[in-house]
Amino acid sequence: MTEYPCEQIFQGDWETLVEEIDGGTFKDVRDTVQHLDRLFFVRVSKGKIDQSRSPADLLALAAMPKGVWYAVIADAPLHAWAHVRDHEPNPASGGNVCPECFVEIKARREPGARMLELAMDSQHQT
Repeated sequence: MTEYPCEQIFQGDWETLVEEIDGGTFKDVRDTVQHLDRLFFVRVSKGKIDQSRSPADLLALAAMPKGVWYAVIADAPLHAWAHVRDHEPNPASGGNVCPECFVEIKARREPGARMLELAMDSQHQT
């Protein structure tokens, strides 16, 4: 649920981290990410809304949880989640852009299999 995407690049104690930095381990690591207009997946099941998932999160699941899914393009995971909570299932008479929070809805109320397809497609585009 971080505002910007992040991934762990080191695990260990402080002394080892300092040694790795001094040794140039992170010399080629870049701190640039796409942070606007990202694809998120939100599942709704039995009246509960899951936290937003990135395509990588969705593809890493061992089994697809049951429920209805939304694919939302937003700037942050919280924006996608809040959209589903506050404006679905039918903002703007089913349009693709929410007039309230300005996210784009790529798919709504779809089964998990469709979300996996969208997640795989998004990984091939990057």
